[in-house]
Amino acid sequence: MHDKWRLLFDRFDPEGFGEIPWPDFLQTLQNPDFIAQVPPHKREILLDKAKSATSPAITFQEFVNVACRCPGGVHEASDHHIIMFRSSGRH
Repeated sequence: MHDKWRLLFDRFDPEGFGEIPWPDFLQTLQNPDFIAQVPPHKREILLDKAKSATSPAITFQEFVNVACRCPGGVHEASDHHIIMFRSSGRH
């Protein structure tokens, strides 16, 4: 699953630094190929992150954390496995 997201992210990270500046990412969110591959609710979360960003760019890890998040606090590991995760900080 990460390979799918890596390939998509890399298309919009031409320098290959593993991050996309937020202004460029806002344009990415409107790209037809991106829209076709990322579900609407995940694009909304990414748009909210872009609007409230305090860093200069979104990293691949931040992107995949949203792209792989399932309702109920799980990450999709593959089509057949689900891995639970715990948010950092509080238990």
